[in-house]
Amino acid sequence: MIGNGEKVRIWEDRWLPRPYSFRPVTAGRAADPTKRVAELIDKDSGVWKEQVLRASFLPCDVEIIFSLPLCQAWPEDKLIWHFSTNGKFSVKSTYQVERANLHVQRATLVNPVIIPFGGLFGD
Repeated sequence: MIGNGEKVRIWEDRWLPRPYSFRPVTAGRAADPTKRVAELIDKDSGVWKEQVLRASFLPCDVEIIFSLPLCQAWPEDKLIWHFSTNGKFSVKSTYQVERANLHVQRATLVNPVIIPFGGLFGD
C-alpha cells in the first residue's frame, strides 16, 4: 500500500495492482533504479504528479497509478500480500495461487488456441 512513497522503488518494487508482475510495464527502469514513488506525489496538494506520470510511463501504467488512492496523513508504505483478503502472507494463500495457476495451465493444454496459418500472417 502506498503511503508516503518513501520506501517504494518505482522500477524495482512490486507496487501496482497488476497481477502477476505488480510493476510498471513502461521500460524506464534503466533511468534510475533508486527512484522512489514519493517523487511521483505532490504532497502539498495530495495528488499524483500528472505531468511527471505522463512523461515517465505508458498510458496503461498512468491509469493504474491514478487509481491508487493517496492518504493525506502520509503514513509509511506498507507491504501487503495481494493474494489474500487480509493482505497477509500465508501458506494457504500461496497454495491457492499455485492451484489456480495449475488450473489455468491445464485449461490451456486441454483447449489450445489454434490460429490458421493464413489468419496469423494475413494471407
